Amino acid sequence: LYVGSLYPHKNIQLVIDALKQLPKTQLIIVGSRNVFQDKVKKYVTDRNLQNQVSFLGFVPDEKLAELYAESTALVQPSLSEGFGLTGLEALGLKTPVLASDIPIFHEIYDSAATYFDPHSVEEFIKAYRSLAKQSAKSFALRAQQTVSEYSWEKMAKKTYQTYTRAYEGK
Repeated sequence: LYVGSLYPHKNIQLVIDALKQLPKTQLIIVGSRNVFQDKVKKYVTDRNLQNQVSFLGFVPDEKLAELYAESTALVQPSLSEGFGLTGLEALGLKTPVLASDIPIFHEIYDSAATYFDPHSVEEFIKAYRSLAKQSAKSFALRAQQTVSEYSWEKMAKKTYQTYTRAYEGK
């Protein structure tokens, strides 16, 4: 499952390229339609992978929760990011996260995600296949610990403290 925009830095082409070597794997893409989605659709068509990639567009929260629950993993192959909200959503629903090995994802997901080099199809495939070997109990514990760090209450408190320090000139 991939959730989000399809800007070039999101690097979804890496996952699409991996599908050639994973013929039984499906990629579901959830996100608003725009010019980048049209380019990705063409990329899929040019590689004759239309049977492995579905573009759902916008879906309501209830449907998105179902997709997370039914998916093997959420993929985040980004070359750069500001945060990783969709990964936290996935972890909160006990869905594994395959994330590119970039600093922000390590900062947010810590040991709850499985990381791969965002420039290597082979590394992505290796990470994807490693999910089957992952202990469900151990993963669920790591996911719960990670998500608990980002509760609304904790985030509101940290935001308030940051604003207070800024206001006081510290």
